[in-house]
Amino acid sequence: MSRPRAKKGVASQLVWYAHDQLAFWEALRRFGFSADDIYAAFYNADELFTTLKVGDKEWNVSISQGRKVPTDEYVRIYTKKCEWWNTAPNAEKRVVFERHMPVEKMTSIAMSLREKDIVIPKMPDAPDADTMALARELFGREAATVN
Repeated sequence: MSRPRAKKGVASQLVWYAHDQLAFWEALRRFGFSADDIYAAFYNADELFTTLKVGDKEWNVSISQGRKVPTDEYVRIYTKKCEWWNTAPNAEKRVVFERHMPVEKMTSIAMSLREKDIVIPKMPDAPDADTMALARELFGREAATVN
């Protein structure tokens, strides 16, 4: 028995969310967080989030911006995108990362993590004034990580 597929518009939105989620995952990895601490999660009646859990601290960002996401269809698409991410050439991953994670967004993430008192492993002592420069250094033109 096959699952019903999402309508084309819904499916393309879910692919966008999957790329957005992969970009957040990659960004958090570049900040030095363990892959084991980064999760895809559904909260608030099927709203899609990326969650970072570090010790007793948790940071969440809504990927679907308050919209409900069909979980089964999203999991199917996200699983395929993760498989692609783990085998794709770095140049292809870079395109997705740069489209979904501009440097300014990285600065916002860094400041949001600091507001939650989460130490960013690759920039633990940088004052806020240096956040943009460090974000450019970490995210400017580096190849995407694979693991």
